[in-house]
Amino acid sequence: MKNLKLGTKFLAGGLLVLAIPIIIIGVVAVYESSRSISQMGKEDTTNIAESLAAALDVGMYEQIVTIRNISYSNSVIIAAEKVAQKGEKNSQNEIIFAQKELTKIKNHAGDRLSSVNLIDKKGIFYASSDSKMKGANVAARDYFNGSSPK
Repeated sequence: MKNLKLGTKFLAGGLLVLAIPIIIIGVVAVYESSRSISQMGKEDTTNIAESLAAALDVGMYEQIVTIRNISYSNSVIIAAEKVAQKGEKNSQNEIIFAQKELTKIKNHAGDRLSSVNLIDKKGIFYASSDSKMKGANVAARDYFNGSSPK
C-alpha cells in the first residue's frame, strides 16, 4: 500500500467505504427475504390446510345428512328390521323395496356417491343401489369391526 499513489489510495478507501455497507445490506436483505418467504410459505400451507379441512367438513356433513335421510326411509327401516328378525332369505320383498329407495337416493346424489348399501350384522351387503355390490362382505375391514389401523 506504501507504493500506491495517493489518488489510488483514496479510490481504494472510497470503494471500501461503499462496498462494506452494500455487502452488509445485501446479506441482511437476503436473510430477511428468506425468512419472509419461509413465513409466507407457512401461512400459505396453513390457509390451504384450513380450506381443505373446511371442504372435508362440508362433505362429511353432507354424508351425515344423507345417512340420516336414509335412516328415515320407511322401506329401509322395514327391510332392516325384517332382515334382523327373520334373515335375508325371508325378507326379499322388503329388500327389493329398500333397494329401489337406495337407488333413488344414489341417482339423486349423482357422482357424489358410488353406491348406497345396507349391511347385516355379519358385514354382508343385503341391499344396494349397485347390483354388483349385493353379497359383498366387509366384515374384515377396520371400519366395520371397530379395530384401529396398525
